[in-house]
Amino acid sequence: MFSTIVGAVTNVILDPLFIFVFGWGMMGAAVATVIGQIFTAVLSVWYIAHMKNIMPVKGDFRLNRRICTRTLMLGVTSFLSQLSLVVSMAAVNNMLQKYGSQDPIFRLPEYAQIPMLSSVS
Repeated sequence: MFSTIVGAVTNVILDPLFIFVFGWGMMGAAVATVIGQIFTAVLSVWYIAHMKNIMPVKGDFRLNRRICTRTLMLGVTSFLSQLSLVVSMAAVNNMLQKYGSQDPIFRLPEYAQIPMLSSVS
């Protein structure tokens, strides 16, 4: 938890510095976020390596077929759920692109900025 807080505070401090002082804009926010995540990862690894109850050794990082299979079985339902959402959103976006310009309301010029419309009459 401490490492997560350190990463978030780092991000909050670096965001205005990179965005406004250096003038990096959106790229500055992205760089600050990545640096915050790196701090979180480094502190987490340091914490795990210095625990007294768990002493990881080199062999602990090898892949175990049984553990990988069980983990994959747990993640398959979430993966399929996310995949079905992606497929349905792709279908909706394609229908908007194909049939959206035929709608009498979205054909008007004030709605011409809608990115899904492929052609505005």
